[in-house]
Amino acid sequence: MSFFTEVDRRLRHSVLAKAQPFIRARAPWLHRALLASRDVILPFRSRHGLSRYQHRAIERFDHFSPDLPGTILEIGSDVEGGVLKELASRGRRRLIGLNIDINPAAHAGRGSGDVPSYEIIKGDVRRLPFKDNSISAILSITAFEHVHDMDVALREMYRVLKPGGIVYSDFGPIWSCSIGHHVFAIVNGVEARHWKPGRNPVPHFAHLLMPPEALRAAVLETAWVFPKLADEILRWIYTGDGVNRIFYEDYAKLFEASPFKVRELIPVREHVPRDMQRQLEQSCPGHKDFSVRMVEVVLEKA
Repeated sequence: MSFFTEVDRRLRHSVLAKAQPFIRARAPWLHRALLASRDVILPFRSRHGLSRYQHRAIERFDHFSPDLPGTILEIGSDVEGGVLKELASRGRRRLIGLNIDINPAAHAGRGSGDVPSYEIIKGDVRRLPFKDNSISAILSITAFEHVHDMDVALREMYRVLKPGGIVYSDFGPIWSCSIGHHVFAIVNGVEARHWKPGRNPVPHFAHLLMPPEALRAAVLETAWVFPKLADEILRWIYTGDGVNRIFYEDYAKLFEASPFKVRELIPVREHVPRDMQRQLEQSCPGHKDFSVRMVEVVLEKA
């Protein structure tokens, strides 16, 4: 793992990072300034258009599966195939990407030029189209928070993995964090997006604390949100299939109950004010940990 990745990983767990969602919501200018400072300290360039979080996850995957031979499966491949291209450039030769919403035809020229070949297929992680014990390793980046029936998906990944194979996933924001609604709504060209400064009209933790009508009224207080966009935001949060609405404690239980050995389970946390913690515990009985924004997990098939 490179020095760059290790420093980036440590920053990810720093006190400042824990305050990031609140800074982004309340002071977008400060959030942009902090990101600009980070980019000066840790400049980042990618050959295949990767985001910083994708690059970090690939480096971590390499750390846990060095020189692992055989087929690598990426769950939730990005539309551009950037992760697969990066893996190919690192010498990984047998690569398959799977996404339920991808267009395989867009990657018809994947074997041209100096980029080694990879395969993209449209499919569902709950019904993997592979034989038992046929995959050497599975990589998934910011996808597990969208997977429904996680117990079924875990059993499928276990089935197709070879003994000794691993699943590496870095995912989130998960449902039980401040921006766990993961909102993504576009109406008439106007976008609400959870990670864009100034484009997330949903108050922190509102998806866990407010009933739909109260949340609708809250987002309509934002100047650029109009009724149809508010309705689409509510559909995404409460009834859409874009997120799985799994709490952190439930992920931990699912991993432990799966046939896998849990090698690593590393939460990335954010600060939760004490009064907010009390409200969340009252609103979500049986749950106490609302501080986990992202999760890094390594599972191994014995």
